[in-house]
Amino acid sequence: NECASPQKYHVDCDSNAVCVDTEEGYSCRCRPGFADISEAFNRLPGRKCVEAVNECLDTRLNQCSENAICEDAKEGYICTCRQGFVDASPNITHYPGRICNKPRKPDDDHQVSHQLDSCNPKDPRCGNNAICTDRKNKGQFICECAEKAFRFYDGSCRLSAACDVSNDCDKNAVCANVFDSYKCQCRPGYIDLSPDPETRPGRYCKELVNECATNAHDCSPF
Repeated sequence: NECASPQKYHVDCDSNAVCVDTEEGYSCRCRPGFADISEAFNRLPGRKCVEAVNECLDTRLNQCSENAICEDAKEGYICTCRQGFVDASPNITHYPGRICNKPRKPDDDHQVSHQLDSCNPKDPRCGNNAICTDRKNKGQFICECAEKAFRFYDGSCRLSAACDVSNDCDKNAVCANVFDSYKCQCRPGYIDLSPDPETRPGRYCKELVNECATNAHDCSPF
């Protein structure tokens, strides 16, 4: 029983972990209220346990934008820009929701009036993210930006909530709206196994499971 004589058997469980005797030796498990952030979590759990703190309850403990929603996670927290804001964070793939900007619209219609194209509702030929509509109900149809899109200064319609329109993020990933597009990021506690994690992350997120601690393995007892 290595747990009974930790110094003799060089048991390396964290001070905030419990040593559990097993047939093969021993296992370490972080105490309730502590998160396991061991480097070799799957093979050697309970070697580094840190207090589980809800950083979202104190703005001094998180870096979320004031225009973002903070969501507590097992290890750390997740920032997600609020509806109507675009994520402009420098490292959005790993740290989204740090800078959330409101897309700026022209001050008045005159600034873009020359850019609004007339259209035929029976044969609309509007650009991306635009629809043919009777703007003032006078039978004068023009190409107007669709819902969740805004008029940019070059006259084009850009998406401000691409995540809500269409996205292929994994169900265990966070979708962040960026300028005219979106980014996916696996939630804490999940590993990114996407085919192209560098340019298209967050498409396949698998939960980090310690098979050795849960006996979800087929290792020989010897």
